[in-house]
Amino acid sequence: NTAPSAPTLDNAADGSYTPDDTPTFTWNAVTDNTVTYDIEVDDDTSFTSALRSQTGISGLSYTPSKLIETTVWYWRVKAKDAANNYSSWATYRTLYIDNTAPSAPTLDNAADGSYTTDTTPTFSWSAVTDNSVTYSLQVATDTGFASLVHSVTGVTGTSATVAAENKLIGATTYYWKARAVDAASNGTWATYRTLYIDNTNPATPTLDNAADGSYTPDTTPTFSWLTVTDNSVTYELQVATDTGFASLVHSVTGV
Repeated sequence: NTAPSAPTLDNAADGSYTPDDTPTFTWNAVTDNTVTYDIEVDDDTSFTSALRSQTGISGLSYTPSKLIETTVWYWRVKAKDAANNYSSWATYRTLYIDNTAPSAPTLDNAADGSYTTDTTPTFSWSAVTDNSVTYSLQVATDTGFASLVHSVTGVTGTSATVAAENKLIGATTYYWKARAVDAASNGTWATYRTLYIDNTNPATPTLDNAADGSYTPDTTPTFSWLTVTDNSVTYELQVATDTGFASLVHSVTGV
């Protein structure tokens, strides 16, 4: 007339989340003669009318019929020996069913199609509201993200920086995306963006007019130069009264 000890619950862990609405519950074996197990799964900690239950289980697991999503579920197990002595119920555990992915984050920086000289850029995105969200970032040289050059998961903030040992290569086009991942591992990737790494200076433009050492009566002369071939080139002009260009009399950028 000695009852077996209560089984130790194994999986799912207490307070865990899962996208699986037919999860398998497992427990550890109890040492006694011809033990079977009873399980109850309910949405109420009193278990007064268990929504899922089974008795006389000879194994160490149970898979219920479909559970309702967004419902908090509680589960417990007890053991019974050959003399019909029952153990106490194991302390119940909590399980959350969540198979709805959080929304994709809005990518912030770097802007789509932008250029940078920085080979260890910081990528950032907007925060997503959901349960226990972390973020993943992927950077690749192809739009299918098969050729990953940087990948990180479990980011708790809204930015990630490429480490120096993984620095990106200049004169290369990269694609990047981020996703929010909730506690049940649901996630949706944002639409990727393109980033160009360019840390090679364009060629120096060839000055055209006015010729070196020339004279002019024009007090508002036009200075010209030849076009330089590179991506999205603009020009800067400086006019000074000294060769060190410390005494500027005219300066313009973004020409």
